[in-house]
Amino acid sequence: MLRAVMYSLMAISNEDTSILPDPVFDTKGKSVYWVPTSIPDERALRPNFDVAWSKNNSWHAKFISKVRSNGSSLYPSCKQDVIDGLTDKDILQRGSRTTYKHLKEKFAKQGQSTETKEMDKRLKRWSTRKTKKAKERKAVRSQYPTLQDPRFDFIFDPVNQSTDYSSDITSNSDGGSLDDSGDEARKIRKLKSWPPEHRDENYNRLLDDITARVQAATKPSKTKKNSTHYIMVRAKTKTKPAKSIPCPVAGPKSLACFIDEAWLEAQPKEFQKHMEEFVFGPEDEGYESSWEDFPEWEKFDRKGKAKQH
Repeated sequence: MLRAVMYSLMAISNEDTSILPDPVFDTKGKSVYWVPTSIPDERALRPNFDVAWSKNNSWHAKFISKVRSNGSSLYPSCKQDVIDGLTDKDILQRGSRTTYKHLKEKFAKQGQSTETKEMDKRLKRWSTRKTKKAKERKAVRSQYPTLQDPRFDFIFDPVNQSTDYSSDITSNSDGGSLDDSGDEARKIRKLKSWPPEHRDENYNRLLDDITARVQAATKPSKTKKNSTHYIMVRAKTKTKPAKSIPCPVAGPKSLACFIDEAWLEAQPKEFQKHMEEFVFGPEDEGYESSWEDFPEWEKFDRKGKAKQH
């Protein structure tokens, strides 16, 4: 209820598509909270969304006063006896502060450049894809006895998942195709993934095998009309050369044998030294690892194509 009163006092639509007006200042540069509206002789009471909540103390006092004197008339569902039972702190905390925080974030975003907004969308899209991919791979981890060892945790961490780093929100799709049965209810759409250059080819083969098992475990619906099944395919070229090996914050490190030697040797010595903190090497107790210690990889197709399960 207090949220509705606040919007009414501000003369701002609570629709997400509405544009928030810029703050108003007097000749001395101080915020003006009572501002004119498009309706003659009408004023709105608005905080300055360009500053912190604590910097709007003068607005706080004016808002509390108007809620107590006009709250029930501005929003009839907000009964006067309910308002009378609220402390000043209650009025500020029960809706107005949360609403202010939401509008402040919205105000900041509407002032961003188109490029910044687009990049924010891409980052969220990439993060969502990586998180989903990691979750799907964790679901089939139990099928690999060797991978139960904690030293392989990094394989299933979201930060170590590859994705489509293109700028176009739809460019990761090949347009979709029907499976061999031709069943309209089993439409399949492929999503391209761009593996980082630091991955050893054996590592890529392992991931291909994991992907094949994920796809086998997530078959498209045979009954739901127009259902779409998304599968991951590796792009033939790399669009995002890896400048470093990702490392989750306080999370699992990568194994040295999973890093492409040619790629690592091509990096500056200083860079190689820096990477040591992100990689478990043979000198680390309990992590003396090589591909010979991981017998399952030999069953993968040497051409890098995963065998189907």
